[in-house]
Amino acid sequence: MAIIIRESFKTQAYNYIKQCISEGTLEKNVVYTETYISGILGISRTPVREAVLQLVSEDIAELKPNKGFVIKNHSMDEITEYLEVRRAVELFAGMQTMKTRGTKEWNELTDRLRTIVKSSEEAVINRDLTGFARADAEFHQTVVDYTGNRLLKRMLSDSRAITDASAVYRDTDYRRQADIVKEHKMIADAVRRGERYDIAKAYDYHFDMCLKAIRRAYEEA
Repeated sequence: MAIIIRESFKTQAYNYIKQCISEGTLEKNVVYTETYISGILGISRTPVREAVLQLVSEDIAELKPNKGFVIKNHSMDEITEYLEVRRAVELFAGMQTMKTRGTKEWNELTDRLRTIVKSSEEAVINRDLTGFARADAEFHQTVVDYTGNRLLKRMLSDSRAITDASAVYRDTDYRRQADIVKEHKMIADAVRRGERYDIAKAYDYHFDMCLKAIRRAYEEA
């Protein structure tokens, strides 16, 4: 029984750290300690240490001996590779939605996507970076979750943790945030129409724009 509880705390720490990376609340080039994370979650340092080691093995975090851990810095080439994985996973998921077009579940999916887009628009208007990040993550996750494929969900989660750490909407680039909302609306509308070409075009355009924005951010850094 004790092992099950400890593993549950490890999962809690693991998911918390990945969520913080996605929302931009854990910054790059800042050393975080196991004590810091365990204090926030109210758990011991051991499951946090295990969670960090898993994140290190997944190329998401990097250990700083006798100090703690940092969110790993990746090269532009590495970011491009992870973004290509995301493009492949999400495009496949988008195509899969056509198989259930017209069903109750499909209608719920398309309604949910439109609701998320609306939440994103409100976050941009209110300059709510955390709210925007959450809506952005939810939009992409919702389509992949719809497939029911656990491996695809895991691939998206791992690649997002890395690409999100480099996302330009972390800053006050509200123009890019507004563009992302428009791109998500294009995807949601394409899924609603159920046209294979439109879905592919919308996803390709979105990821092309994301890649350009990240490259621009790297060049300006």
